[in-house]
Amino acid sequence: MRNMGSRASLLGGGQLDLGGAGHVPANSTVQNDSRYQNLPYRKLFLEAAQHAKLAPNTDKYSALYAVLSEELRNIIANR
Repeated sequence: MRNMGSRASLLGGGQLDLGGAGHVPANSTVQNDSRYQNLPYRKLFLEAAQHAKLAPNTDKYSALYAVLSEELRNIIANR
């Protein structure tokens, strides 16, 4: 984890779960953690969290993503 500095400690050895990109907190434990809230731009990320739709918590997500991505490519290519 390069350039993570104190951010790595926020992960707490896997005890806290951030969203896939790390911008939108994945749960209220992270949202309410002062270490997260004190990081740059977090006020904006917390506002975005009110409108974000997180990926489903399923082991089938990669299969769902692959199918949806292929369908979207077909739509864009007008097939």
